[in-house]
Amino acid sequence: IENVDEFSKEYSAVTILRLLMVMEREEEMKKVDNRTIKKKCKHVEGMLRNMMDHNKDREVEQPDVWNFEKEFIISFINKLNLKDRFPEAKIRRSAGLLQTNATSLELPTTGYGRGTAVFPTYAMMNHSCVCNTKTVINPDYSIQVIAQASIEAGQEITNQYMKADKPTIIRRPFLRQKWFFNCMCARCSDPTECGSHLSSLICHKPKCGGAVVPSRPLDSQSNWVCLSCGAVMCLDRVQSVLEGATTLISTPVQDGDAVQNYERVLHQLSSQLH
Repeated sequence: IENVDEFSKEYSAVTILRLLMVMEREEEMKKVDNRTIKKKCKHVEGMLRNMMDHNKDREVEQPDVWNFEKEFIISFINKLNLKDRFPEAKIRRSAGLLQTNATSLELPTTGYGRGTAVFPTYAMMNHSCVCNTKTVINPDYSIQVIAQASIEAGQEITNQYMKADKPTIIRRPFLRQKWFFNCMCARCSDPTECGSHLSSLICHKPKCGGAVVPSRPLDSQSNWVCLSCGAVMCLDRVQSVLEGATTLISTPVQDGDAVQNYERVLHQLSSQLH
Protein backbone atom coordinates (compact mmCIF):
# COMPACT_ATOMS: atom_id res chain seq x y z
CA ILE A 1 0.00 0.00 0.00
CA GLU A 2 1.44 3.37 -1.04
CA ASN A 3 -0.91 5.82 0.67
CA VAL A 4 -1.94 4.85 4.20
CA ASP A 5 -4.44 7.71 4.29
CA GLU A 6 -6.57 6.07 1.59
CA PHE A 7 -8.98 3.20 2.18
CA SER A 8 -7.64 -0.20 1.20
CA LYS A 9 -10.01 -3.16 1.40
CA GLU A 10 -7.10 -5.59 1.64
CA TYR A 11 -6.29 -4.27 5.11
CA SER A 12 -9.85 -4.26 6.45
CA ALA A 13 -9.46 -7.63 8.14
CA VAL A 14 -6.09 -7.08 9.84
CA THR A 15 -7.32 -5.71 13.18
CA ILE A 16 -10.21 -8.20 13.18
CA LEU A 17 -7.74 -11.08 12.79
CA ARG A 18 -5.55 -9.72 15.58
CA LEU A 19 -8.48 -9.61 17.97
CA LEU A 20 -9.62 -13.08 16.89
CA MET A 21 -6.22 -14.46 17.88
CA VAL A 22 -6.39 -12.68 21.24
CA MET A 23 -9.84 -14.20 21.81
CA GLU A 24 -8.41 -17.57 20.82
CA ARG A 25 -5.62 -17.25 23.39
CA GLU A 26 -8.13 -16.28 26.04
CA GLU A 27 -10.08 -19.47 25.38
CA GLU A 28 -6.85 -21.47 25.60
CA MET A 29 -6.12 -19.90 29.00
CA LYS A 30 -9.13 -21.75 30.43
CA LYS A 31 -7.30 -25.01 29.78
CA VAL A 32 -4.08 -23.95 31.57
CA ASP A 33 -3.42 -25.77 34.85
CA ASN A 34 -0.52 -23.59 35.99
CA ARG A 35 -1.88 -21.66 38.97
CA THR A 36 0.87 -19.03 38.83
CA ILE A 37 0.01 -18.10 35.25
CA LYS A 38 -3.71 -18.09 35.98
CA LYS A 39 -3.25 -15.85 39.03
CA LYS A 40 -1.12 -13.43 37.01
CA CYS A 41 -3.71 -13.22 34.25
CA LYS A 42 -6.79 -13.27 36.47
CA HIS A 43 -7.41 -9.51 36.14
CA VAL A 44 -7.96 -9.79 32.38
CA GLU A 45 -9.18 -13.37 32.01
CA GLY A 46 -12.68 -13.43 30.60
CA MET A 47 -12.92 -9.68 29.98
CA LEU A 48 -13.45 -10.05 26.25
CA ARG A 49 -16.16 -12.64 26.87
CA ASN A 50 -18.00 -10.14 29.08
CA MET A 51 -17.89 -7.28 26.56
CA MET A 52 -20.91 -6.44 24.43
CA ASP A 53 -20.76 -6.64 20.64
CA HIS A 54 -24.31 -5.35 19.94
CA ASN A 55 -24.45 -7.58 16.87
CA LYS A 56 -28.23 -7.87 16.91
CA ASP A 57 -28.51 -4.07 16.91
CA ARG A 58 -25.76 -3.67 14.33
CA GLU A 59 -27.38 -6.08 11.88
CA VAL A 60 -30.69 -4.20 12.02
CA GLU A 61 -29.55 -0.60 12.40
CA GLN A 62 -26.31 -0.65 10.38
CA PRO A 63 -26.98 -2.83 7.32
CA ASP A 64 -24.30 -1.08 5.26
CA VAL A 65 -21.60 -1.85 7.83
CA TRP A 66 -22.94 -5.39 8.26
CA ASN A 67 -22.77 -6.04 4.51
CA PHE A 68 -19.32 -4.42 4.29
CA GLU A 69 -18.00 -6.87 6.89
CA LYS A 70 -19.45 -9.77 4.90
CA GLU A 71 -17.89 -8.63 1.63
CA PHE A 72 -14.47 -7.40 2.73
CA ILE A 73 -13.70 -9.16 6.02
CA ILE A 74 -15.53 -12.48 6.30
CA SER A 75 -14.97 -13.39 2.64
CA PHE A 76 -11.29 -12.41 2.89
CA ILE A 77 -10.69 -14.55 6.01
CA ASN A 78 -12.48 -17.49 4.35
CA LYS A 79 -10.15 -17.17 1.34
CA LEU A 80 -7.22 -17.64 3.73
CA ASN A 81 -8.59 -21.10 4.53
CA LEU A 82 -9.40 -20.00 8.08
CA LYS A 83 -13.13 -20.68 7.90
CA ASP A 84 -12.97 -23.63 10.29
CA ARG A 85 -10.73 -21.80 12.73
CA PHE A 86 -12.70 -18.56 12.58
CA PRO A 87 -16.32 -19.17 11.52
CA GLU A 88 -18.57 -16.23 10.67
CA ALA A 89 -20.06 -16.00 14.17
CA LYS A 90 -16.60 -15.47 15.70
CA ILE A 91 -15.65 -12.92 13.05
CA ARG A 92 -18.89 -11.01 13.69
CA ARG A 93 -18.14 -11.15 17.41
CA SER A 94 -14.67 -9.69 16.86
CA ALA A 95 -15.99 -6.94 14.56
CA GLY A 96 -18.72 -6.04 17.03
CA LEU A 97 -16.27 -5.87 19.93
CA LEU A 98 -14.03 -3.53 17.97
CA GLN A 99 -16.81 -1.24 16.84
CA THR A 100 -18.33 -1.02 20.31
CA ASN A 101 -15.25 -1.03 22.54
CA ALA A 102 -12.20 0.09 20.55
CA THR A 103 -10.40 3.36 21.27
CA SER A 104 -8.76 5.56 18.66
CA LEU A 105 -4.97 5.72 19.07
CA GLU A 106 -4.96 9.32 17.79
CA LEU A 107 -2.20 8.75 15.26
CA PRO A 108 -0.73 11.76 13.40
CA THR A 109 -3.16 13.13 10.84
CA THR A 110 -1.01 12.30 7.80
CA GLY A 111 1.21 9.39 6.89
CA TYR A 112 -0.02 6.94 9.53
CA GLY A 113 -3.56 5.99 8.56
CA ARG A 114 -5.94 5.15 11.41
CA GLY A 115 -5.29 2.98 14.44
CA THR A 116 -7.59 1.52 17.07
CA ALA A 117 -7.05 -0.73 20.05
CA VAL A 118 -9.13 -2.52 22.67
CA PHE A 119 -8.12 -1.85 26.28
CA PRO A 120 -10.28 -4.36 28.21
CA THR A 121 -10.30 -2.59 31.59
CA TYR A 122 -10.81 0.85 30.03
CA ALA A 123 -13.65 -0.48 27.86
CA MET A 124 -15.56 -1.44 31.01
CA MET A 125 -15.99 2.22 31.95
CA ASN A 126 -19.37 3.77 31.23
CA HIS A 127 -19.98 7.03 29.41
CA SER A 128 -21.21 10.26 30.91
CA CYS A 129 -21.51 13.64 29.19
CA VAL A 130 -20.21 15.11 32.46
CA CYS A 131 -17.54 12.48 33.08
CA ASN A 132 -15.15 12.66 36.01
CA THR A 133 -12.02 11.54 34.12
CA LYS A 134 -10.03 12.42 31.03
CA THR A 135 -8.19 9.99 28.79
CA VAL A 136 -4.61 10.43 27.58
CA ILE A 137 -2.96 8.34 24.85
CA ASN A 138 0.73 8.06 25.74
CA PRO A 139 3.55 8.15 23.14
CA ASP A 140 3.90 4.37 23.41
CA TYR A 141 0.13 4.06 22.73
CA SER A 142 -0.66 2.89 26.23
CA ILE A 143 -3.65 4.61 27.79
CA GLN A 144 -3.91 6.72 30.93
CA VAL A 145 -7.10 7.70 32.76
CA ILE A 146 -6.79 10.81 34.95
CA ALA A 147 -9.40 12.10 37.39
CA GLN A 148 -10.55 15.62 36.53
CA ALA A 149 -12.91 15.92 39.50
CA SER A 150 -13.08 14.63 43.08
CA ILE A 151 -14.30 11.02 43.03
CA GLU A 152 -15.84 9.75 46.24
CA ALA A 153 -15.42 6.18 47.45
CA GLY A 154 -18.00 4.02 45.69
CA GLN A 155 -18.76 6.65 43.05
CA GLU A 156 -18.77 5.41 39.46
CA ILE A 157 -15.71 6.35 37.39
CA THR A 158 -16.85 7.52 33.96
CA ASN A 159 -15.29 8.65 30.71
CA GLN A 160 -16.62 10.31 27.57
CA TYR A 161 -17.12 8.51 24.26
CA MET A 162 -17.28 11.70 22.21
CA LYS A 163 -16.27 15.35 22.44
CA ALA A 164 -18.28 17.50 24.83
CA ASP A 165 -18.74 20.40 22.42
CA LYS A 166 -22.00 19.14 20.88
CA PRO A 167 -25.50 19.93 22.24
CA THR A 168 -27.75 17.22 23.63
CA ILE A 169 -29.97 17.18 20.54
CA ILE A 170 -26.90 16.06 18.55
CA ARG A 171 -25.03 14.03 21.19
CA ARG A 172 -27.80 11.61 22.18
CA PRO A 173 -28.67 10.43 18.63
CA PHE A 174 -24.96 9.98 17.87
CA LEU A 175 -24.39 7.94 21.02
CA ARG A 176 -27.39 5.79 20.14
CA GLN A 177 -26.22 5.30 16.56
CA LYS A 178 -22.60 4.49 17.45
CA TRP A 179 -22.86 2.69 20.80
CA PHE A 180 -26.52 1.61 20.93
CA PHE A 181 -27.58 3.18 24.22
CA ASN A 182 -29.73 6.14 25.18
CA CYS A 183 -27.70 8.42 27.42
CA MET A 184 -29.59 9.59 30.49
CA CYS A 185 -26.75 11.28 32.34
CA ALA A 186 -27.17 14.46 34.41
CA ARG A 187 -26.33 16.68 31.46
CA CYS A 188 -28.64 14.98 28.97
CA SER A 189 -31.47 15.01 31.52
CA ASP A 190 -31.12 18.73 32.26
CA PRO A 191 -32.80 21.14 29.78
CA THR A 192 -30.01 23.69 30.44
CA GLU A 193 -27.23 21.06 30.15
CA CYS A 194 -26.08 21.58 33.75
CA GLY A 195 -26.40 25.34 33.41
CA SER A 196 -24.10 25.58 30.39
CA HIS A 197 -27.00 26.38 28.00
CA LEU A 198 -24.85 24.88 25.23
CA SER A 199 -27.93 24.02 23.17
CA SER A 200 -30.26 26.81 24.30
CA LEU A 201 -31.74 29.23 21.78
CA ILE A 202 -32.90 32.81 22.33
CA CYS A 203 -36.61 33.59 22.57
CA HIS A 204 -37.80 35.91 19.81
CA LYS A 205 -40.87 37.13 21.62
CA PRO A 206 -40.83 40.94 21.99
CA LYS A 207 -38.92 42.17 25.07
CA CYS A 208 -38.11 38.62 26.18
CA GLY A 209 -34.80 37.16 24.99
CA GLY A 210 -35.04 34.28 27.47
CA ALA A 211 -33.42 30.88 27.06
CA VAL A 212 -35.39 28.40 24.94
CA VAL A 213 -34.75 24.81 26.04
CA PRO A 214 -36.29 21.37 25.34
CA SER A 215 -39.41 20.79 27.42
CA ARG A 216 -38.47 17.11 27.77
CA PRO A 217 -34.75 16.74 27.02
CA LEU A 218 -34.84 12.91 26.94
CA ASP A 219 -37.59 13.00 24.29
CA SER A 220 -36.01 13.85 20.94
CA GLN A 221 -39.43 14.79 19.50
CA SER A 222 -40.49 17.26 22.21
CA ASN A 223 -41.05 20.94 21.51
CA TRP A 224 -38.91 23.62 23.17
CA VAL A 225 -40.07 26.25 25.63
CA CYS A 226 -38.81 29.63 26.83
CA LEU A 227 -37.79 29.62 30.50
CA SER A 228 -38.76 33.28 30.86
CA CYS A 229 -42.10 33.76 29.09
CA GLY A 230 -43.19 30.16 28.47
CA ALA A 231 -43.46 30.59 24.69
CA VAL A 232 -43.26 27.30 22.77
CA MET A 233 -40.96 26.75 19.78
CA CYS A 234 -41.75 23.75 17.58
CA LEU A 235 -39.07 21.15 16.98
CA ASP A 236 -38.91 21.85 13.24
CA ARG A 237 -38.01 25.47 13.94
CA VAL A 238 -35.34 24.43 16.45
CA GLN A 239 -33.76 22.00 13.99
CA SER A 240 -33.80 24.65 11.25
CA VAL A 241 -31.95 27.12 13.48
CA LEU A 242 -29.37 24.55 14.59
CA GLU A 243 -28.77 23.28 11.05
CA GLY A 244 -28.28 26.84 9.84
CA ALA A 245 -25.83 27.52 12.66
CA THR A 246 -23.90 24.32 11.90
CA THR A 247 -23.62 25.25 8.22
CA LEU A 248 -22.42 28.77 9.07
CA ILE A 249 -19.80 27.54 11.54
CA SER A 250 -18.45 24.90 9.14
CA THR A 251 -18.29 27.22 6.10
CA PRO A 252 -14.62 27.54 5.05
CA VAL A 253 -12.89 30.88 5.48
CA GLN A 254 -12.64 32.49 2.06
CA ASP A 255 -9.86 35.01 2.76
CA GLY A 256 -7.97 32.87 5.25
CA ASP A 257 -8.56 35.23 8.20
CA ALA A 258 -9.81 32.88 10.92
CA VAL A 259 -10.32 35.64 13.50
CA GLN A 260 -12.59 37.63 11.22
CA ASN A 261 -14.49 34.47 10.36
CA TYR A 262 -15.14 33.67 14.04
CA GLU A 263 -16.25 37.24 14.67
CA ARG A 264 -18.63 37.01 11.72
CA VAL A 265 -20.09 33.76 13.04
CA LEU A 266 -20.52 35.17 16.56
CA HIS A 267 -22.23 38.29 15.21
CA GLN A 268 -24.67 36.38 13.00
CA LEU A 269 -25.57 33.80 15.65
CA SER A 270 -25.71 36.07 18.69
CA SER A 271 -29.40 36.77 18.10
CA GLN A 272 -30.29 33.06 17.78
CA LEU A 273 -28.10 31.05 20.16
CA HIS A 274 -28.04 31.68 23.90
